[in-house]
Amino acid sequence: MKFWNRLMFQKRFIIKIVFNQLKNISQIEHSRHRSCSSFIVNLLAGLIA
Repeated sequence: MKFWNRLMFQKRFIIKIVFNQLKNISQIEHSRHRSCSSFIVNLLAGLIA
């Protein structure tokens, strides 16, 4: 594996762990959002809750 690919894979792994922790703590459900505003409303509602 090339150095750049390994570096990006490690960064992606860290980002996925952080997002997973945020989703578990805030109890945010993953859904397919039709618009950006729908995504932000769902995110804010989970963070407020």
